[in-house]
Amino acid sequence: LLLSNTLLPICSNGNVQRHLILTSLCKQALPYTSKNRTSHSLQDHHIAALCVMFRVLHSNYNDILTDWYTILCTFEQLMKLKSSSFQLSEECINAATTVTSILPIIGTFTSCLSDESITLFVDS
Repeated sequence: LLLSNTLLPICSNGNVQRHLILTSLCKQALPYTSKNRTSHSLQDHHIAALCVMFRVLHSNYNDILTDWYTILCTFEQLMKLKSSSFQLSEECINAATTVTSILPIIGTFTSCLSDESITLFVDS
């Protein structure tokens, strides 16, 4: 929570900082993939990054702008993961359960977006 509170003002300061922070969180939320290894287990640090990203999104939803594409691609990749690949602590299982209940209803979240943000969200 402390990290997400630290990131909130930075996300609204400019496009480059916002883009770097959100891209980094998206990368940290996904298991590593390479040509030799197509999947890796979803672990606690992936869920932690995803939770921070949701906090940033919740507090800065109209400041995300063009980064909606990266975020929605991350959500799409997460939804493709097999649940058997999860290796999580009990605390992160609870957080992951919350996240999985949020992802299918992300469209309802858009009702609070500005016209510009909703356009960028839909275009993503």
